[in-house]
Amino acid sequence: LLNSLIEANGGFTYETWFRYDGGGTVNSIIDYAGTEKLVRESAGTDAGYRNNSAAPLYLLGAAAVGEWHYAAVVFTATSPVAGDGSITGDFTFYFDGNVATGSQPGVTISNFGDSLNRTICVGAHPLGFGADFFPGLIYEPRVSLGALGPAELLYGAGSDGLRIIDFAYD
Repeated sequence: LLNSLIEANGGFTYETWFRYDGGGTVNSIIDYAGTEKLVRESAGTDAGYRNNSAAPLYLLGAAAVGEWHYAAVVFTATSPVAGDGSITGDFTFYFDGNVATGSQPGVTISNFGDSLNRTICVGAHPLGFGADFFPGLIYEPRVSLGALGPAELLYGAGSDGLRIIDFAYD
């Protein structure tokens, strides 16, 4: 998820359904390089997105223990990669199919993640840091190059409001 690829494709999208079962600490749901991550931190009650491995935590919506939720993070690049390797754009956050109130214009993604030469990980930090393992279930995670529109998201935001209400092991 290099900034140069984000620029070439106009952005990126993270999305998945998840159920938080409690515990843990940072609880990475989808995590690029340990720096750009969709999380459900145990210290709060909401799912959120952390950029550049720093504050603020952009809150998406309340995700209580044992509940299924859908979350998407869409970054639309608004400028080319800068000389320092950073890229600026607009975030749109979706939670259970609705645009979350924490959507943010003009956010810069530094080149910190790119400089670490790490992969994308689902349910954990790319290096396996213990505090970042996600205690719960993750269903149909997807990371896409390109800023997907509402009709392209797995949830089909703005459609008939389908949602997972139960999941059973077989």
